[in-house]
Amino acid sequence: MEEYKTLRPQYIQAALWSEAPRHSCCQNCLEETVLHKCRTCQSGPELCAGCFCKAHRYTPWHHPETLKGPSFARTTMDALGYVLHLGHSGDPCPHTTVQLPDSSPSEESEDDLEAKGPVNPLGRPPQKSACPSTAIKMTLVDSNGVFSMPVQPCQCTDAPTLNIQLCRSKIFPASAKRPRTGFTFRLLDLAGVLQSDCKLAPLAICKMLQRVTNEAFPDYVPVSFILNTYPSMHSKRIPIRTGTESCSGA
Repeated sequence: MEEYKTLRPQYIQAALWSEAPRHSCCQNCLEETVLHKCRTCQSGPELCAGCFCKAHRYTPWHHPETLKGPSFARTTMDALGYVLHLGHSGDPCPHTTVQLPDSSPSEESEDDLEAKGPVNPLGRPPQKSACPSTAIKMTLVDSNGVFSMPVQPCQCTDAPTLNIQLCRSKIFPASAKRPRTGFTFRLLDLAGVLQSDCKLAPLAICKMLQRVTNEAFPDYVPVSFILNTYPSMHSKRIPIRTGTESCSGA
């Protein structure tokens, strides 16, 4: 303890150093623009929105931050223009058409946007970005939080239905027809351990997900859909996790 008291100021200084911006341009493409960094990645670089989305193609469950003034502020993957592509190993389907954002100025004032209330887990409206015209806005729940982002299904002629595509991407759909909510297999496995070994109720797990998603305003994160769909999702995940049911060809 005495050793820690001596080193405590140095630890605090090092922690503050890791939070401060240190570059004026993207560390990948060297473009001078608004920079973003990942709060979840270990020593992640400061990148522009395009490079950030490319770097997180396989890790959409991370929490980005945007440089605003002298410090970084929390934002969302959706606000950076991220699209989760199903099939093709995370690459866009070649049969997907892209819809460019509307460049006309919005007639809504900031007061009108605030009156509508939060539209994503962080309570901020997403920025306009190029997005596939067939993308579906979904709420995806991971052990790292609750995320709202566009999901682009594979459009190939032999592509399976959306619920099967989600399962192949390790996301369990909340419904078989027109799913708009999904749970990652990682979350279901963790929730099973928390319930069986730690005796945590589903409500406690939902509270944890709220706090992880938005620690400042956890009430912005909806939890009712989690409570309504989680028990059935977890029970269906058990046969695959325990190996009692074959998943070949899935």
